Amino acid sequence: MQSTLMRFVGTLDTTLRNTLDAAGTTAGHGRLTVSQLRYLEAIDRLEHPTVSSVATCLGVSPASASTAIRNLEAGGHVTKATSETDHRVVVLSLTHLGLAPIRARAVAVAEYEAFIEGALTEEDHEALERIMAILIDRFEAVSA
Repeated sequence: MQSTLMRFVGTLDTTLRNTLDAAGTTAGHGRLTVSQLRYLEAIDRLEHPTVSSVATCLGVSPASASTAIRNLEAGGHVTKATSETDHRVVVLSLTHLGLAPIRARAVAVAEYEAFIEGALTEEDHEALERIMAILIDRFEAVSA
């Protein structure tokens, strides 16, 4: 089981990296880490993202979020601007460089889904989805 799981995770990681590389999302800025991708996704998902709201969304300390966001800003993935409605608030936004991995990841997920649907019978697909839901619930319970 361990060998199969390692191979499966490795193929997913390789496919995602290849998709990100093909999209040109890492050129000149080094590879983004999984953690950095999570920050970019949180910023993209939140309506008016701030360091505090990103920290809350990801379940990390404001200090950790601040450091991570500062690094993403230095890499050209994120910008900070004073809120137009409340000048005390600094709002985050993704640059073109920051949006590219979000879009590339969506493409990779769609490709994974199409591949899985093409490789499995409908019955196997439903079984895999049930098994994955169980595993995700367990992982989330352990992480909480």
